[in-house]
Amino acid sequence: FIVNLFPNPSDNEVVIEINNDRPCEFKIELMDVLGKRILDEKTTNNCAILSTANLSTGIYFCRISNGNTSIVRRIAVRHN
Repeated sequence: FIVNLFPNPSDNEVVIEINNDRPCEFKIELMDVLGKRILDEKTTNNCAILSTANLSTGIYFCRISNGNTSIVRRIAVRHN
């Protein structure tokens, strides 16, 4: 599967697009640079929106996995 995250850097929210050949359940985890898990949810949708409005400015990591494969993407949060 292929993952796109935008906008990056983010101010209020990040859109996660998951392009997959067949429907399945995905686990989405958001962690800070120290590895502390901030979000842990599951979805069967090919699109999810993560709110970053309450996150501190900084770097975060988003892991999307389907049980067999995991993809990690860096997210920069920058509030204006």
